[in-house]
Amino acid sequence: MTRKKRISFVIEKLAQRGGGAERVLIDVANALVRRGYEVEIITHEYRGKAPAYPLEPGLIVNNLRPHQRSKFKKSIQPIRKALNTAHSFPGLARLSWLNRHGSFWRRLGRHLEANRPDVAIAFMPPAIKALAYAEVSYNLLKIASTHNAPSQDYENALRWDPSRIDQQRRLSCLSKIDKVCVLLPEYASYYSFDPEKIIVLPNAVTPADRIVPTSARRKVISVSGRLEHVKRHDLAILAWKAVQDKFPNWSLEIFGEGSLRKELELLVAKNNVGRVRFMGHRADAVERVGTSSVLLHPASYEGFPLSVCEALAAGTPVVGFEDCSGLNHLVTNNINGLLSGTNDRVHDLATCLHKIISDSSLRDRLSAACPSSVEIYSPDTVIRQWEDIINLSK
Repeated sequence: MTRKKRISFVIEKLAQRGGGAERVLIDVANALVRRGYEVEIITHEYRGKAPAYPLEPGLIVNNLRPHQRSKFKKSIQPIRKALNTAHSFPGLARLSWLNRHGSFWRRLGRHLEANRPDVAIAFMPPAIKALAYAEVSYNLLKIASTHNAPSQDYENALRWDPSRIDQQRRLSCLSKIDKVCVLLPEYASYYSFDPEKIIVLPNAVTPADRIVPTSARRKVISVSGRLEHVKRHDLAILAWKAVQDKFPNWSLEIFGEGSLRKELELLVAKNNVGRVRFMGHRADAVERVGTSSVLLHPASYEGFPLSVCEALAAGTPVVGFEDCSGLNHLVTNNINGLLSGTNDRVHDLATCLHKIISDSSLRDRLSAACPSSVEIYSPDTVIRQWEDIINLSK
């Protein structure tokens, strides 16, 4: 019997992180363990806490970073912190970058050399860089798994490390990677290297246990995503304010946590926005979104938004912006949701909300088309694609 390959997933931070990429990694790793593969997840973080999502028995998490710093490292910590912010000073940029990132790839190289997995799969730019630069002496298949629109990962100075050298190396380091997985076909054209190196690999979408008919759905507009600027919850709140008086039996539920919670709560209070509930992290969030009437997703950009996929699988129509990457691949205007214009984002979003709330026959039609629109992303199909990649020869 042929031995199944040993797999190491690599991600910088996983402890108690509830993001989409973290969830996808654990879902894939769990599925591969169930299929008989020997799987580990490698992290590099100070927080010694468990992942936010459950792990299949036998799935190992190895954190390469010591939880406790030595006395020497504690003594030089102020210097290292200063170096982390010195990337804009001439002559210090490279030293600053090495100080911030070098330990990850050096530790990763030593770990891989000692354990010798057949395949290493890195999720998101910090881990992809580490895997690219990690030195091993054997034939290791290195795979990069990207989870955003490429322009956001490589050009957005507000994401990841803001230093110019890091922005350059996030992209250039892919020359040291064997295969690069992207979420959608349109993302492949961003890269200038050999197209054979690119693999389109979407996220898996689990079918809903039940589809609630429109007449039985809660009169709720759901919003789901971490409370950070990119998700633009402020636009959802202001669009709801514009229509709230016309629909007194309806309300807005916002799922997720983040650094902007207090700011968003203040926005609600200052603008006298009624019937808004901040739900936080909830174990039943997917179920509640699946029984609401609409998912409002006003994000600026996405890679392959899981909350949108889960809503569609449950028959919940989606309202979002026509220029939101990822979302505009999954949602077709007037088929399984409504795509808003962008001339006046609050006004245009409010117009779509008014249209979908006031027309139950429209919601019926959109809802009926939602589940079939994500059938091609079934878990079995996507995991088979992962297995095909894992079993490639270098």
